[in-house]
Amino acid sequence: MGRTSNTVEDFVRANRELLKYIEKSGSSVGQYEKMIAGTMDILTAMFNVSSAFARDVIMRSPVLGKAMSRDAVIGLHIVMYHDAALVDKLREEAGSEADKELADVMGMSVASLRECLYDSFTWVVNRQVGHAVPADMLGAKEACMNYWKKGVLLPHLGALAKEVRPEAGVPRPITANALVPWMLSVIKDMAMGSVGAGSIAVMGAGIGLGKTSTLYYTLRSVLAALGHPRPEELADKFILLDPYDFLTALEALIEHDEKAPILVVDNASALFPKQWASMGGELRRFFVNANMMINMLRSNVGATVFVANGPEELSSFIRKNSSMNITGEAMDIKAFTTAIYTWWRPTLRLRPGEEAIRKRQKVASVYVFPLLKLPITVYVKDLNVKKEVNKKKLAEAVRSLKTALETTTAVGEAEQKIMREGYTISDEPEATGNEENP
Repeated sequence: MGRTSNTVEDFVRANRELLKYIEKSGSSVGQYEKMIAGTMDILTAMFNVSSAFARDVIMRSPVLGKAMSRDAVIGLHIVMYHDAALVDKLREEAGSEADKELADVMGMSVASLRECLYDSFTWVVNRQVGHAVPADMLGAKEACMNYWKKGVLLPHLGALAKEVRPEAGVPRPITANALVPWMLSVIKDMAMGSVGAGSIAVMGAGIGLGKTSTLYYTLRSVLAALGHPRPEELADKFILLDPYDFLTALEALIEHDEKAPILVVDNASALFPKQWASMGGELRRFFVNANMMINMLRSNVGATVFVANGPEELSSFIRKNSSMNITGEAMDIKAFTTAIYTWWRPTLRLRPGEEAIRKRQKVASVYVFPLLKLPITVYVKDLNVKKEVNKKKLAEAVRSLKTALETTTAVGEAEQKIMREGYTISDEPEATGNEENP
């Protein structure tokens, strides 16, 4: 094996450290997986209910109803990623205008509305991490139960955030998105002795929509769930920012006979483009071998995430092998850069005399900038690597263009030579001798 880059060496060291924590974690991995998956189910249901309530409000107040629908997306991000420090900041700094209309719709005072916000947010976060939550925490207050049932927590948080416009949020140690329980489920199987445990996810969205940020906080959450004391120091080591390091990392794992629980290949569409099937020569042979390699990837890696700069920009053989395809779309929300990530989740439909599996679109994550930011060190590293990847792709494009121009020039010179020697070039068919003589 050739000399590895510092990024791959960091990944190998971090992988060995992670394996030790998986051995210690035992059954706690499965417990966190269930709690976070349960939180995601609650948040998905709350978002759906909130959307339905916003549609009802639109009938009476179109402006407010549409605002609630957009604000709920921002609120969903806050409940997924942030802790009570951000919520306290919003409650302290926002005026009454941000939630006055909501209070009127709910028939509550602004003070009661904010009290219900704090209780509801605390209930969700405490439940996620397994803290004791009083069974009647919300039920004891009839107004707060109504607030909860209609999903008002989400548009309420979003409305306050739009008014305060904080420069950054406070991500909590363990966040809730669809990728966290997915990774933990693979790690749980590995911890229980499943040698072949492994799965692939694909995450595709446009540039600048928070793919790397989402994955950094996902990895940090997984490490925190496994009991690592400093997850923020290790999380970015599992993200190969340069996709060309992927092959070197696999080579290192095979050489040392190790299996990586987690691996994220950022900018993967640069290495595995969607146009691979139309390529020829050595490149085509590379992709044929890569196809076989991806088919057997779970023998070397547990949870692998391939990140593409667009939903369809990745090679088809990777997308077809993935169990989770996450697509991000930008949303037009003023004051924030917002993207909502969704995936098609299989569910079992039961009817009398009929069982069928169907797929439903579910929210996987929500990204809101500047509420969610990469640590500055990770951001600078990511930016520098992206520049290097662009430099490589630009060099390839220039070489291809020069080759094409040289070929075109050679053909042009040949045509000119034929013309000089008295020949003509015509697309008309040659005479057969049977045509009439004009």
